[in-house]
Amino acid sequence: MIYDTIIIGAGIAGLYIANRLDVKKTLIIERRYKSGGRIKTDKELNLDTGAYRISSSHKKILQLIDNLGLKDKLKDFNPRCKYIGTKQKKLPGNEIRELYKKLKDDKDIRNLSFYNLAQKVLDGESVRDIVDRTGYNNGACVKQAYHYFKPFSKSKRAKYFYMKDGLEQITKKLEDGLNIKFKTSFQDYDYDGKEFTVFTNNGIFNCKKLILSYSVDEDFLGLPGYTTKNKYIRIFIKFKTKWFKNIQKIITPGPFRQIINIENEYLQIYSDYKYAELLNKLLWNGELEDFLNLELRKLFPEMTKIVKFKAFFWNSGTYYWKLGLNSEKLYKKMLQPFRYPLYIAGERYSLTQGWMEGALETAYDVLEKIEKKGHVGGGKSYQMQEVKKHDKADDAWIVIEDKVYDITDWVPIHPGGGVILKKLGQDATTTFMSVHPDPDFIKENLLKKFYIGTLK
Repeated sequence: MIYDTIIIGAGIAGLYIANRLDVKKTLIIERRYKSGGRIKTDKELNLDTGAYRISSSHKKILQLIDNLGLKDKLKDFNPRCKYIGTKQKKLPGNEIRELYKKLKDDKDIRNLSFYNLAQKVLDGESVRDIVDRTGYNNGACVKQAYHYFKPFSKSKRAKYFYMKDGLEQITKKLEDGLNIKFKTSFQDYDYDGKEFTVFTNNGIFNCKKLILSYSVDEDFLGLPGYTTKNKYIRIFIKFKTKWFKNIQKIITPGPFRQIINIENEYLQIYSDYKYAELLNKLLWNGELEDFLNLELRKLFPEMTKIVKFKAFFWNSGTYYWKLGLNSEKLYKKMLQPFRYPLYIAGERYSLTQGWMEGALETAYDVLEKIEKKGHVGGGKSYQMQEVKKHDKADDAWIVIEDKVYDITDWVPIHPGGGVILKKLGQDATTTFMSVHPDPDFIKENLLKKFYIGTLK
């Protein structure tokens, strides 16, 4: 069989794309035994061990969660912070915003990390204290200051959420009904100008389009290195008693960058950068429990005995564009790095790295590229005469900007009520643009799944 599309990697980007294509003609190849990539919910803990938080500014993932019927699972995750070992004892957000105002036009904003750029206007000790109070080192010390400042350039402060019972609920719903070959490792591909031959440890497959939806290295594609790989670790600790019930979140300069109370059941330790490497080394040497006992007791003399702990180290936890690169230009290039139909999706080459939003960002744009080539929804072309036949609520087509949509399933739940019924079987572009305050968002988030072709 020659598949229309083969997707390498069953992370959230690959799963989302597959749901938007012809399922019968799409194959996903995944080297692990499960989908999700860095979305991993531990069964014993019933907690997320990789991807964890969702920002209120991340519209694509929030819309997907809503579409999947999981919105009620989102819970606020904005704990009150206490600082131990830092010079200042408050969130550094306002300080970073002030630094952004001073440095946003600096010629080195892409060439230096936040940590180094900020030292143009502050002394090193003050910058270190700001970084210490963020609870993260990777972003401040590795990421371009240009990207580090982005969340702080907005006037409205973001809120954060976690998902009760784990983010794998998203990938499980997306996975349903898809054709996925698990425990199948992608090895290489060949393209003869018409079809791809995909080589795996479980056989050879053929397709017309190939989507690499995993953290593919640039050297595999014969490209220069564009990104850096960054580590983090999460450690979940259960104690004999719930002595920590009055703690919400504590930030320290390290090695335990963040200490978080998880529903009065566990203390979670999050660390990244060099501290993640240190804690992982202790884990492998069988010394981590002794280290936890020793260092935590220095912070909390009232601490009771550790009953058990589980640690999850991510060697490829996040990726950041290398210093000095024009990320927007490279982002567009990496969506389709060659002239043939090979596409790349996933947060590694996104503009929102380190978040699920980045993975979906690339998925949206890969789908748009494929759509322009007439591959989504069969890629058919329709005469207006054909569209006019589908003018009833149970058989509803509309045209928006020369694209044809079968919105039969959307009509019953459309919040606009009777307005949409008046435009069935017609070109609804003018009405659509006038009644929706953000038509681009509707097109990107809702209409795409109803796309069936173009107007001749």
